[in-house]
Amino acid sequence: MKTLSRLLIVLAATPVQAGFLSRGLRTTMARPAAAHHSATMVAPTSLAPAVGAVVAVQHVCTKLPKLRKLAAAPTTSNAASRSPAAAYGNVAVYATRVAYHCRSGYPLTAWLELPLLIVYNSACIAVLRRQRGDSSDGRSGSRLARDLAATAALWLVLARLPLPLLRWLNLGAAPLLAASYYRQALAVYRSRSTGELRSRAVLRRLARSLARAFTTTAQLGGDTAVLLHHVLGAIGCSTLLAQLSYYRHSTRRATRPLAVPPVPLSGGDRYDYLLAALMWRSLGGFGPEQAPRRISRRKMRAAFQRLDADGDGIVALAELRASLLAARPELDDATAARMLRAADLDGDGLVRFEEFAQIMSVDFEVVS
Repeated sequence: MKTLSRLLIVLAATPVQAGFLSRGLRTTMARPAAAHHSATMVAPTSLAPAVGAVVAVQHVCTKLPKLRKLAAAPTTSNAASRSPAAAYGNVAVYATRVAYHCRSGYPLTAWLELPLLIVYNSACIAVLRRQRGDSSDGRSGSRLARDLAATAALWLVLARLPLPLLRWLNLGAAPLLAASYYRQALAVYRSRSTGELRSRAVLRRLARSLARAFTTTAQLGGDTAVLLHHVLGAIGCSTLLAQLSYYRHSTRRATRPLAVPPVPLSGGDRYDYLLAALMWRSLGGFGPEQAPRRISRRKMRAAFQRLDADGDGIVALAELRASLLAARPELDDATAARMLRAADLDGDGLVRFEEFAQIMSVDFEVVS
């Protein structure tokens, strides 16, 4: 009940926060807009509000399953891999953007998803706090009070900041978005694999960015402080889609069944390679009698992600050793090292998905 009450309070904080901004919104609507806005504002087209509403609904349909998945995930995994700090940062950025839109007098359909994203991140904070044990240490009430006080103070400050300063704060958040896409693209490039990225999800993000670029141009006169976020989002998603297309084709080439090792081997080396391939197959949850063509790419990627503990798209020796020790405690570190050498095609001491798919595709029936 404490957790539920806390979640409801956090979710209810958004209408309270909106109240702090309503005074600034009413004042702005009562007086002429700033000069740089009044010169660029255009009458909203009949299509733009509908597009904005569709973007908001799509956000809801995307975020709700993620929130349910986060709440249902094991407590230990989320506590180790996620922190409320990122959600706090998102709330601050989205609150700044909401304040700017309200103070500028922009129509709600041009930014309807921003309050929804604040609610989503607030709910994530509550769920992560519960899973990290913060709600059972006797101090959950004081933490919640501090969170609400900090949130109220943030909205009060945003409601009183000069509009030009809010504009610069919005522009200042754009480099953070660009850095986020850069990190994702760099991680894909370094791992030579798409990791957990899916084309469908990136396409949805690209469609939202393009739709918002259209509504910003039609309803807000192409306000640079708003449009820049959507343009960067479209560029970042386009880059990720190009990487996804390239590495998907390379992965398909790498997953063709092999009857022999990629380098001609004989004698003991050939035996060691086939034994390592068998152990990789077993560690991935597949038996030697299962033909490689019967192992789908989805199952193969799921097996790779189980071995990739930190989710960086690369299986290092430490991760392989930990997985091997959990499955076969009697095996030593030398076995893990031999398995890594057998799968490491480029000799960098790491196993990427393409290399994993290569050694998992050995056809033992043909070899035998």
